[in-house]
Amino acid sequence: METGGCCFPDDRLYDSEATVWVRLPDNSFTIGLTPLHGFIVGKVNSVLPKPAASNLAEGRGIAFIETMTYSGNGRTPLSGVVEDVNGKVIANPLLINTDPYGKGWIAKLRPLNLETERTFLSTQDDAKKAAEKVIQERGLRFFSTYPAHRVSGIGGECPETLKALGDILEATSPEDAALLVTDNPHAEQDVPRWVSIRGYHILESRFEEPLKYYVIGKSGGDGPGQGLRSAGTDGLFSRM
Repeated sequence: METGGCCFPDDRLYDSEATVWVRLPDNSFTIGLTPLHGFIVGKVNSVLPKPAASNLAEGRGIAFIETMTYSGNGRTPLSGVVEDVNGKVIANPLLINTDPYGKGWIAKLRPLNLETERTFLSTQDDAKKAAEKVIQERGLRFFSTYPAHRVSGIGGECPETLKALGDILEATSPEDAALLVTDNPHAEQDVPRWVSIRGYHILESRFEEPLKYYVIGKSGGDGPGQGLRSAGTDGLFSRM
């Protein structure tokens, strides 16, 4: 289920703010952050999960998360003992943004009071309603691939804006993408031409006059973020 482009799979439960997901197979549960949380805080630079054997009460931090503009804990909505942590997300924190329901999981825990505490978790319908409120209040924009960088061409000339965009893409890894926001009336001709010449790819475009949004990447968009939704948010991106 999606709202505003932010997806909530029906095989999980969520905290009341729709920022943390829980999956409950067998006698353990896996925990991670929803796209809504990941894109509110911005591009994740560091994830430090609690170590194995940690005993956590409901509402305690499961991992300390840092971005350029945020530092704080992702909190577990269920009490439990940490059985495993995701080494891949420690090595590559951006997985929280690009693949939050897959490779971006944070930890697995053995529940301590599941029968009582699970009644406080939200279904995908409740998560959708909570997310809709946040999306509307913050004016978020979600895209089909997470744009780890942003370039604003509002009020500027296309050549200068595209040069700045090119400098960013040149320095990024092949799977990264950048969001270009411009109000230049020539962008619909200039941007596709520039992308073609450089050998880049327009992964998504959206027009909300006078603004034009382009998500541009080096690759064709077959990476781990494909099919997920991404947001321009306060912190990582300016309100659009």
